[in-house]
Amino acid sequence: MKTLVFTAKKLLDILSTLEGIEDGDLFRSYMFKIIHCEVMKASYRNLRHVEQAYSSGPDILVEELAMAGRQAQDKMLAFCCALDDSGKTIRYLLHDLKNLRGKLGQIERQKQNLSYWKLSDYRQRYELHKQKKSLLQQTYSFVDIGNLFLHLYKQRQLGNIVDFKYCLMRYSRKRTNTPVVRAVPVWKFKSSLHHEQ
Repeated sequence: MKTLVFTAKKLLDILSTLEGIEDGDLFRSYMFKIIHCEVMKASYRNLRHVEQAYSSGPDILVEELAMAGRQAQDKMLAFCCALDDSGKTIRYLLHDLKNLRGKLGQIERQKQNLSYWKLSDYRQRYELHKQKKSLLQQTYSFVDIGNLFLHLYKQRQLGNIVDFKYCLMRYSRKRTNTPVVRAVPVWKFKSSLHHEQ
């Protein structure tokens, strides 16, 4: 799970969306969906490197998806165990996000004061653009993001860490255990078309 990272841009986009959600259930579902999708992505990425000996024929994708679902539950459990309820790990992230927003706001204010007609202002605008891009490409670990989500969950008074873990595991299990549709071989599809004609 430590290999998963969020860029500052992605995190700020998520936080702005979360700030706009007033309904507690929708807020919870949105957070859990993000976590579940990231865990599934990590599980599927790992499977792409597995020897092809495990898969054969037209069902390669179906088998890999089923295996990803099984691995996702283990990864989700590991993610839940890595969460910290003490608030120590979240302090630096909250401080960092506050500084980041302050710097981005300062860059925007500086850009507004620049002219489009002066060459020196054009160069300054380009430098500010590079600074902004660099700030937005900072990365944060997935576990840190999980701790941030837990902090927001508790801040909204949706429950404690036990509720968070239980609801997250249940949400993920429901999504992972949806029935897998088996692929229909191409020759069967073609033969059924011939029968219709």
